[in-house]
Amino acid sequence: MKIILIILVYFVCAGCGSDFEWFPKYGSFSNRSTAGNGTSPVTSPVGTVKQIIPFPAGVTWITDLVYDKNSSSFWLLTGTPSAPSAIVKMSINTGILVDQIDIADPGNLVDGCSMAYDGSSFWITSNVYDNSVTPRVPKSEIYQFSSFGFLLKTYPCPPTTTGFCQGLAWDSTTSSFWAAGSDNRILENFQFANGAVTSHQPYANLWDTNGVSDAGFDSIAKKLLVIKGGVVQVDAFNGTAGNKVSFTPPGTGRGDWDGTYFWFIDNSAKKIKAVIVK
Repeated sequence: MKIILIILVYFVCAGCGSDFEWFPKYGSFSNRSTAGNGTSPVTSPVGTVKQIIPFPAGVTWITDLVYDKNSSSFWLLTGTPSAPSAIVKMSINTGILVDQIDIADPGNLVDGCSMAYDGSSFWITSNVYDNSVTPRVPKSEIYQFSSFGFLLKTYPCPPTTTGFCQGLAWDSTTSSFWAAGSDNRILENFQFANGAVTSHQPYANLWDTNGVSDAGFDSIAKKLLVIKGGVVQVDAFNGTAGNKVSFTPPGTGRGDWDGTYFWFIDNSAKKIKAVIVK
């Protein structure tokens, strides 16, 4: 009898290892095993969409999103195609909104802003021109909002003088965040301590053309994943950039890294898409 039970357990659990993936609610078990057929497991190429989550009820436009590892959720910068007006929290497992924060807009938030989250404060870039001067120049600033949506501090955005900050990403390993410039090839690291930015370090000439779509931070590899017509991995220690792996990001190319996938916003399809980028 013991021998029969052992055999049954073996056959039932033979496929219970890492060759199965479970996508809560939005998918099902998928067997990636190739055991027994003489081949290696199939690896999906960069640019492959692995999961899709519809926009939560009541949300029609998302400017940017950040992944919150502690609560397995997204913070969505939402509003209209013209401007964001609130930050809402969405459970990844259920797709349901669980919190909303109305933000005190300083008057410079429009669609195209980037957002980062450090676990306490939200960081959002401006994306408008200063029409009070001639010729007009970009009002290039980074705004720090409290968890209640109050504007705490405003910082100039050093990566650019004639463009905008793009692609904010929080670096949890060094308590800093990163931004790129729309008008140059510079990536800037902002050091953060005691609730405020204390210094910043530029890394110049990282790519051949200006601007990026967004960025996410891989805390395991200690690398910044810069979305720019594909993905460029930048070493967080010395600011050196690897070769670009090209693919076409969904939507605007804005989103965030969750440790496995880069989640992109697709406002046309009203979907949030998990894409393989490395």
